Amino acid sequence: MKRHQRIVTSTNIDSHGEANHPDALQDLVESRRAVAGPLLVNHDWRLYIGRSTCARIVQLDNGHTGIECDLEVFESADSIPAYDSANNLPRLSIDPNSISFDWDSNHLLESDQEFIADLQKIIPQHSSLLRQKTGLEPASTVLFCLGAFTVGGVAGGFLKAAGADIYAGLKRVILNWAKKPENTNRTLLLKVVTDDLDHSYEVLVYFLAEAAENGDVLDDVWKQLGNLLPSLNAKKNKLHHVVFEYGSDGLHRIQRIRQDGVPLDMGSIPTVDVAKMGMSTGSIVTRFQQEE
Repeated sequence: MKRHQRIVTSTNIDSHGEANHPDALQDLVESRRAVAGPLLVNHDWRLYIGRSTCARIVQLDNGHTGIECDLEVFESADSIPAYDSANNLPRLSIDPNSISFDWDSNHLLESDQEFIADLQKIIPQHSSLLRQKTGLEPASTVLFCLGAFTVGGVAGGFLKAAGADIYAGLKRVILNWAKKPENTNRTLLLKVVTDDLDHSYEVLVYFLAEAAENGDVLDDVWKQLGNLLPSLNAKKNKLHHVVFEYGSDGLHRIQRIRQDGVPLDMGSIPTVDVAKMGMSTGSIVTRFQQEE
């Protein structure tokens, strides 16, 4: 493990043309005293590299105020440390009766706007949550986050019977999106909160557009997850996140992340020069997770 200190966000104007209010920085520092933050490359959970622990307000040379975090970056050769509850990631927020989708307005093509409009048609207003995250910049290939939250788990069905129409609609709009020529090499992110013996954790599946061109992709993912998730022993392993990627060759597990922010699949950790990451850390992601 390597340790770094980095400025992760500030009151300076960012690439979105936005800036944090000083009060927002203070709130973020206060929240970080109780939880750790996931450290991601370009906010991509497939590129999980570590955790940020302590945060503090600092004055920058340009006159702005920033947040400096202590970062712990894991390496593929590291052994898995003992569980440390002092560095737990934020608790998951679960609504068993909702389905939501989020997007970043800075990454919208014409086909994306059509996709969003179609999603708004199939998600019932009484059980939906629609939020535009202009401040969250995902990896260039990740456009949307579709979240189906069900305490019953993936194997228990997609929002039970109440979600049958939504499920069919999702299959249709994902297929239409994936077939657009401009979406080649792009990715959709499906997020499901499930549980194992009353232990809740989040499952992320990154769909490559080439695989999503198959209209049965959701059926296949649901079937494979139903077979794979019980073998994870999520409660025993204290899992917080499990990350998969679905491509033309099927579903592959990328990373299991423990509640204390430790990645259990050390061999899957990418080699990253943190000094060149700038503000691209998971602390901003953590802020949005806490707001949910």
